Amino acid sequence: MANITRSLADTSGFIPQAWARRALTILRANMVLAQFVRRDFDFEPGWVGKTLNIPYPGTFTAQDKAADTQISVQTPAGGATTSVTLSKHKAVDFNIEDVARAQSSVELMDQYLAPAVIALGNQVEDDLFALYGSLTGVSCGAAGTAITDATIRAARQALNGALAPMGSRSLIVSARDEISILGATNLQSFFAFRAGNQAIPEGQIGRLYGFDTWMSQRVPVPTATIALGTQTSGTFALSYLGQTASGIAYNATAAAVQTALQALSTIGAGNATVAGTAPNFTVTFAAALAQNINALAADFSALTTPANASLVNNYRNLALHRDALILAVRPFEPVPANTGVDSFTATDPDNGLAVRVQRVYDINYRAIRYGVDILYGISALRPTLGSVVLS
Repeated sequence: MANITRSLADTSGFIPQAWARRALTILRANMVLAQFVRRDFDFEPGWVGKTLNIPYPGTFTAQDKAADTQISVQTPAGGATTSVTLSKHKAVDFNIEDVARAQSSVELMDQYLAPAVIALGNQVEDDLFALYGSLTGVSCGAAGTAITDATIRAARQALNGALAPMGSRSLIVSARDEISILGATNLQSFFAFRAGNQAIPEGQIGRLYGFDTWMSQRVPVPTATIALGTQTSGTFALSYLGQTASGIAYNATAAAVQTALQALSTIGAGNATVAGTAPNFTVTFAAALAQNINALAADFSALTTPANASLVNNYRNLALHRDALILAVRPFEPVPANTGVDSFTATDPDNGLAVRVQRVYDINYRAIRYGVDILYGISALRPTLGSVVLS
């Protein structure tokens, strides 16, 4: 975006409340999983490293009541306290020279705010999805096989077997699996004729088998499986985010495939490992790509028998009750007075999300520097109430 230099006087109308509240609206619209986990919030400020001791309830047992007798006062069984540390302070800063123009309309404001806030929302989603390894519910589905209505029923059975409460259940699926569900033969009549149907006009799945079902573009793809089948000669290519490693021999070693992938600028050294022996390999994203959300692609046309080869990206969708995971959010301590920083924190009274917007003049760039940040902590709360749905 072009910089248009204006006088500093143009910034005098800055309204931090408007920017912070708009940032909060954008944040809410760009998080999916975060809407369906247990949230803990307080209007008391927090700081990085603060530990919260958050209680969660246990269960009671129904007692018989006989005439003229007392019943016992119970203490909930199975209740406990979980510790969540506010360990994640995420921020995005940017400079604006033409502040007056930027805040002259919501559309212009969004050109600056939206990319910054979306980055923060994506980070919260990625951190929550990274907890899938902590969930202990029975996994369902099959790697490389898109989710169907039968898979969703299996996820329901898994949560029922874990005695998860019937309400507040959600199923968060990848973009690939959303398309599979929308096209499921057994669900077409349901989508077409249910009251308030939004599956066809808007692509919204809605309620299925007791789950609030939503698509998230942040569903992790931690591994990909390559099966070359029977080949006698030829090469194949692997692509990731627009970069391609071509000319990989049909009988290459895992080390050679790994070297080819790590040579891609979109992957880099140490960010993908390859195990196995030709013709079968498993690619595992690691380090900076440990929370990978992008599919690996392959071109097998230069192999002897392309039809024998396949590549499968393995997604980790989630079926969970709200209490499986917890997201704790706190506003920041107020900025000290007379520091030259304008600051405002907007807090959602319903879900506790808190976003701070700050402004200060940056002499180095002769521009106004804005900062948008959030403070939160995450943890598995009741891991038996969540299941990984493989696809």
